[in-house]
Amino acid sequence: MTAGKLVPRLEATIAEFDSWWRRRQERSDIAQKISSPLYHYTDANGLAGIVRNQEIWFTNVFHLNDPSELSYGIDIALEILREKQKVGDELIKFFCERIESVFLSQIGNNFGFYVASFSSSSDDLGQWRAYADNGRGFAIGLAPHLFHPEDKDISKNANEVVFVANVTYDPTDAIKRQKDVIERALALIDRARKAKIAQSDSEGIEFLRRLSIKLAVPILWNGITSKHPAYRNEAETRLMIINDLTKLAAYVETRTRGSNLIPFIKSPMAVRARGSIIEIMIGPSASTPEARDAVRSLLASQGMPDELPIRQSVIPYRAQ
Repeated sequence: MTAGKLVPRLEATIAEFDSWWRRRQERSDIAQKISSPLYHYTDANGLAGIVRNQEIWFTNVFHLNDPSELSYGIDIALEILREKQKVGDELIKFFCERIESVFLSQIGNNFGFYVASFSSSSDDLGQWRAYADNGRGFAIGLAPHLFHPEDKDISKNANEVVFVANVTYDPTDAIKRQKDVIERALALIDRARKAKIAQSDSEGIEFLRRLSIKLAVPILWNGITSKHPAYRNEAETRLMIINDLTKLAAYVETRTRGSNLIPFIKSPMAVRARGSIIEIMIGPSASTPEARDAVRSLLASQGMPDELPIRQSVIPYRAQ
C-alpha cells in the first residue's frame, strides 16, 4: 500500500520514533560487543559451504526450524497490546488492534527479516542434536572480530548490513523490552492527539497505520532475540539482516527442507582470513579419524593453515 502524505508534524512524530529506535539499536550494538569466539553448529555440507564460499546463510524468520523461536517473544508483545486495549480509549484500542493485525497477516509484506544463529558454547548437547546432523556435524569457532557491529557500513549491499544481538532467556527482560517500545509509540500518539495535529480523521488513521508499521520492526526484533528459559543452554547470539523487501529482493534465494521451500540470503564473511576460524569442533557421534582427515583436506584445499585446531566433542552421545 502506498503511504499517504501527512502534515509535517505527524511526519516528524513518526521520524522521532524511528530515530529513537535506531539509537537504542546502536547502544545495544555497543553494549553487546562480542569479545569471545562464537560457534556455528552445522552439518558437513554447511561447513564446506561456509569455508569454500566465505558466506553465512541467513534464514527468513518465518521459516525457522522451530516456530516457537519467534512466537515466544511476539506473544509477549501481543499480550501487552491486549492489556493496553483493556485500559485505553477507543484510539488506543484501534491502534493496538492495528498492530495485532500487522503481525497476524501483514508483517511480511513490508520488511524482510533474516537470521543466522551462533552460540558461545562450543560443545552443547542440544545444539549437536538439533543443528549439527544429530551429532555427526561440526561447530565452527569464529573469532570475535567477525561480529563487530561498528564495522557495519550502510553504503554496503543490503545483504552485507548485519546487526548483532544476544538472545535473552529472562522473561522479565523480554517483557520489559516489548513494553518499552509499545509504550513509547502510545506516548507519541497521546502527544499528537493532545496537540490536535491531525487535520482530519483520515489523516489520523493514516498516521496510526504508518506508526504501526514502524513499531512492528522493534517488536519483531525483540521477538527474534527473546527465547524461552528452557533454551538458555544455547547461549545464542543472532546475526540479523533487516531491511525493506524491495532492497532485499535481489538477494533472496530458496532452498529446500523436506517438502518446504525456505527463503534465505547469503551474506559474505571472511572466514578464510588468518585468525578468523579459531577452531573446528567435531560432533560427538562423528567418526573422529575420518572426520578430522576430511576437515584437514577441506582446509588445505582452500589454502588455510594446517595448525588450525580441530577437536572432538567430549559429550557421551548416541545418534538416533
